Parts: sequence; C-alpha cells; structure tokens
Amino acid sequence: MDVAYNFTGWNMSLPVNVSEAGMVPIDNRTDDFFGSNQTWSINNVTNGSDITPDPNGSVSRSEIDIYQVHLPLKITLEQWVPIVYYIFGLSGNFLAFIVWIQRRMQHSSGCYLAALALSDLCFLLLHMLYEIHYIWGHKVFNANGACQIFAIVFMWTQHMSPMFVLAFTIERYLAVCHPFKRDKICTKSLAIKVIVSITVVCLLIDGMQGYFWTYVSKADDCDVRGETLIGGVGSVWSVWSWVTEILIFAVVPLLVLIFNILVIHEARKLSENEKIQLQSRKGRRTSTTTFMLLAVSFFLIFTTLPVTIVYNLYAVFQQGDPTLSDEEIHLDQKWQAHLKYTAIKTLVQYFGMAHYACNFYIYCITGKMFRKELVLIFKRVFRIQIPGAWETQSQYEHEKVKLKTLIPQQSKGNDITPNGQCPN
Repeated sequence: MDVAYNFTGWNMSLPVNVSEAGMVPIDNRTDDFFGSNQTWSINNVTNGSDITPDPNGSVSRSEIDIYQVHLPLKITLEQWVPIVYYIFGLSGNFLAFIVWIQRRMQHSSGCYLAALALSDLCFLLLHMLYEIHYIWGHKVFNANGACQIFAIVFMWTQHMSPMFVLAFTIERYLAVCHPFKRDKICTKSLAIKVIVSITVVCLLIDGMQGYFWTYVSKADDCDVRGETLIGGVGSVWSVWSWVTEILIFAVVPLLVLIFNILVIHEARKLSENEKIQLQSRKGRRTSTTTFMLLAVSFFLIFTTLPVTIVYNLYAVFQQGDPTLSDEEIHLDQKWQAHLKYTAIKTLVQYFGMAHYACNFYIYCITGKMFRKELVLIFKRVFRIQIPGAWETQSQYEHEKVKLKTLIPQQSKGNDITPNGQCPN
C-alpha cells in the first residue's frame, strides 16, 4: 500500500511501500531528509544502483534517475540554491545574534530575536551537513549514534524557529492589547524563561527522532527504522510525524497570523490621545519594534503555510509507473502531473527555507535601532568613524538622560532608553 508521509517543514514528503514484512530502501541516495523522496520496498537491499528489477521482469528506475532526465531543474536547485542561503543566512544570522546580545539591545524582544538567530544559524549549519551527505553523496553521519544525534538536533533547530516567532508574537499582542500589564510582560527574565521552556519542549518532542532513525549497515545509510513504518498510516512513524509537523508548521503559523491580526486591529483602534499616552509611557517601542516584529512574523507565515499546503497535495500528484521508458513518461498524464507538481514543490520548498536565512535583512530594513547598533559594532571592529552611530557609552547614557528629561515620568519604573524599550 502506498502511503505519503507529508512533513510540512521546508522539504518533506516520503512515499513508501508499506508491508508487514518490513521495509528497506531501494535507492540509497535520499532526496530530502526526514521526508525524502525515497522509495521503500520489501525487496532486499540493493547495491545502490538506480535501477531495480520489478517482480514482473520490468526495470524500475528510481525517482532520482527519472528527475535527472525529465526534471533537471530540481537537481540543479537542490545543488545550488542552498549555497546561496548559506552565504547570506549564516552571515546574517551570526550578525543578528551579535547585535541582539549587546547590552543596549537586551530587552525582552531582543532575547527572543537572539534565540531565533541562534537556532536559525544552527539549522543552516546542520542543513549544510545534510546537503553534503545526501545531495553531494559524501557520507557525514553514517554511524550509529551520529545518525540519531543528527536526526534529533536537525529537527530540534527546525522546530524552535516557528515557536520563538510565536512567543514574541504573543508578547507583542499582550503588550499592545493589554498595555497596563506591560511592565510584567516585557521583562528580560520572563523572556529567558519562555526561551528555555520552548527549547526543552522542542527537544523532548524531537527526541523521538533518535528512535525513528538508525544507521543501516547493509545500505550504508541513515534511514528510518523499518518496524516504525509497519501499519501504514496508523504506524508510530506516521502518526507522530503528522501530529508534530502539522502542529509546528500549520497550527503555529495560523496562531501567529491570528495574533498579528489582533495586534493590527488594536493598533488601529487607538485614538491619537491614546497613542501619545502610550508612547509617553513606553517610548517609541510600540511604533518601531512592533512593526519589525510584525514583519518577521508575517514573513514566517508567508514562507511556511505555502509549503504546508503544497506538501499536503502530494497524495493527489503521486509518481507514475517507474518501469515506463522516457518516451512513455513524456506521454503519461500521471507522470507529467507529478513532474509539474514536483517542480512547483521544489520552488516552494526553497522559498520556505528563506525564513531561516533572511530575518537579518528584515531587521536592517525595519529596525532603526538595530541598524545603529550594527553600525556601532562595525565601527568598533574596524576602528572607523561612521556618521550616525553612538560614539561612546557616555553618549548613549547622555541620550538616555535627555529622553528622561523630555518625556515626563508617569509612574515609577517607567524608564525610557534610546531604544524605547520596556524596563527589565
């Protein structure tokens, strides 16, 4: 029985042939990790060739072999697009993390964004290992222990990113829609507790990957345990994968969308007097930081939900008969529909990967204080004078005192900094 396991992360769908006798991979080269386009069969493990004899005597080619002939765009994108993300994403996330851990930027939102940058940085580093292992064919973690650890950590970093976005989105909702509770909500200590909680919960969820994945010595590859696939759609692997992936990549983005709509709706309701009062109490954070966080969270929605939708359409566009010749595949409607779907899926999957690599550039475009801090860091590193940056710590303190003088204090503890942040 053919079952499509749709993992709604950036790149996931796994068609398998389920049998009570167990499953072993036909093609040793996987196309996507944890949802690879990998065919499973009750046949014995092959020697890694791209053709497998059919029980009827026909020759069954792997999807990889067929894609190389009929959809070379997929192979090209898989080899080169991730490199672009590595160049811009690794450098961008590293710089974003450095900026958000600066003392002046360590407000509650900065804590969430620092955690987001670090998790995205780790994900891209692990994804690079995945590419080297599966796409370029240099086996990196083909050993018991390494296979399981990689599976856990790779999914762990992938799942933390949407959860961190949800966390600061909820914080922004509470700060805007319940402003009188802001002093208790916008605190560094609470943000750190939430970050630690998310990290632990995601690790507990993804710890199951250490059981699902194992090193298969005969195939010389890291694959899903055959026994976890027994039962088809009711197997442990299928149920766990559907629940966790739909939760992280469908429910979480939808919650982010709902809270963002509520924030925008509440902001539009504020009268001019309320806006002035809000700004006088908490500085410019509502107008600047909220806009930046909305941009980041909407970017997550726009890059995640399309991937979720496309991968859930896999069952409608499954591959055709792999024993057909190239000429027959060209004329076969099922194969042509599958190839068109796969082309779209490949483009969407790499678009979906952008939210792990592009947040730094959103901060640069929408965050004035982020840009200033970034300029200051470059100034210190390269020892150059750049107009528009705070020259010294004393100038920063001077700006802080000046803001205190200009903006009346309405209650004790309503401290205003040049960043316009909540007190911590």
